[in-house]
Amino acid sequence: VVYFHTAENPFGGWSNMKAQLEGEKRDVILCRAYGVPVKSSRTVFPNLTDQNVARHEDIPILKNPADNPATWVLSIDPAGAKPWTMVLFGIDAHQVAWAVGEFPDFDAFGPWMDLSKEKGRAGEAAQPNGYGIEDYVEAIRRIQKAEGSSNIISDLNDAGVSVYAAEALDVETGIQAINNLLSWDRDEEMSLTNKPRLMFSDRCQNLRACLQEYAVGDAKHPAKDFADCLRYFAVGNYEHYEAGDLAASATGGY
Repeated sequence: VVYFHTAENPFGGWSNMKAQLEGEKRDVILCRAYGVPVKSSRTVFPNLTDQNVARHEDIPILKNPADNPATWVLSIDPAGAKPWTMVLFGIDAHQVAWAVGEFPDFDAFGPWMDLSKEKGRAGEAAQPNGYGIEDYVEAIRRIQKAEGSSNIISDLNDAGVSVYAAEALDVETGIQAINNLLSWDRDEEMSLTNKPRLMFSDRCQNLRACLQEYAVGDAKHPAKDFADCLRYFAVGNYEHYEAGDLAASATGGY
């Protein structure tokens, strides 16, 4: 592929285009001036871009955990015949949540969605796997080591895995909570004061694909399952706490 800058097209009217785009949003400039496709305005998560993705090996809480402590949260969306979906989040000291692990993951189980169809359909990873509670307990231990119904919660507790039900908030509230985490000024450079509070490992391919294909109200679309995991996490308002923050204070009185 040979790429020529728009300014090098003698018939493109670059000077006029440049004047017309002065002050426009970054996405408009990318599309009109450089031919870079941007997300449709109908997307549910418009701030989810490649800038939210980092190489797994470069994520600070994984690369150097001693100097970059994290608070860990595993979000689970239980299911019946089809596999459960799970996402492991690490919240760093800057209150940025990193999605660093998923189940079923793309490398081991394949794609969660078959994108060969226009609306998407269940992929290889979403096929029934015959797992029982103990199988999921082992999968949870693996994903945590590497990086809801009341009955299911009770069964997991009995198996030695403590879990808590997500807040019972409506879907729209959950979607807004996700967009709040993704929100930042993309017209300015990313910094400690201007940053999204939700980032993704490049290994979380199924999670990211589902977020890009997610449509509100389509309960049968396979994208819903991983999106639900993120929604449960987002409404929880989880934060990073240092060990000292959780220490009990002495009692006293006067």
